[in-house]
Amino acid sequence: TGFDYPDRLGDAAPAAWNDFAWTTLFSQQNVSVAKAAADKAAQLTNFNSPAILHTLALAQASNLDLKDAIATGHKFAYLSGDYGEMCTIFGAIAQQIGLDDVAREYYSFVRSEGTGRLSSYTFAQIRLAGLSAKKPSSSVPSKSLF
Repeated sequence: TGFDYPDRLGDAAPAAWNDFAWTTLFSQQNVSVAKAAADKAAQLTNFNSPAILHTLALAQASNLDLKDAIATGHKFAYLSGDYGEMCTIFGAIAQQIGLDDVAREYYSFVRSEGTGRLSSYTFAQIRLAGLSAKKPSSSVPSKSLF
């Protein structure tokens, strides 16, 4: 399968590891592989690349490593300050803990960057579509996770 690809990345640049992780997250399958690839990319950049930390936080959230996802999300926020990207991270965390209304709110703040099919906006739209297929949960007060 295509998911043995990380083994073939070997000494690839951090961007290659990150791209693999990000692409894998879009499939919403093999999140442990996506997390491993994102973690490798983050290690190679000493956990100082905002783009890679964004992918890592989403992979951690998708893998239910929520404490790590929150910590990585906060480090991303410190380094980047990109509100839309933060909303994808904290939307994914909210979604994983069953706060669907909060997740919808976060995802709705992600704006189109016009950068292609695999953008954060597209990620948020895919997640919103999945949430809209579910019945809205009871009214949950709007709370920020960051």
